[in-house]
Amino acid sequence: KEEPIPLTWILLEIEIRMLCRRERMPYILFSDVMVIADKIMSETNKKMDEREIKTALKFYHTCGILLYFHEVKSMREYIIFDVNWLFKVLAELMQCKLRTKPIVYKKDVAQFRSAGMLSKRLIDEIELPDLK
Repeated sequence: KEEPIPLTWILLEIEIRMLCRRERMPYILFSDVMVIADKIMSETNKKMDEREIKTALKFYHTCGILLYFHEVKSMREYIIFDVNWLFKVLAELMQCKLRTKPIVYKKDVAQFRSAGMLSKRLIDEIELPDLK
């Protein structure tokens, strides 16, 4: 039996999408999602705890609307809304086009290539093509 999607989940997805588009952000932090959820709760007078918010994000991840890697400790804080941006980041990482000399980030690059783990400082140093 299929259950309807809760209104709070729908509003959460819409608000995240609108914020990401308005601010031209390819991802949003979980802490920002919590702020959005608080706003929704105050406007609708409905309750949503952290567990339900995570369940909603997992649902939208399963639907292919966003990426939420709740099982990966280093990625739990990030909800990626622009999947194409992520593909471009990964492609650039594979080519290691960094703003500074790669030797500075040798450990970070090695960690990515061996374990698929991205450091924030490595992401910040990638030269990305125009994302428009």
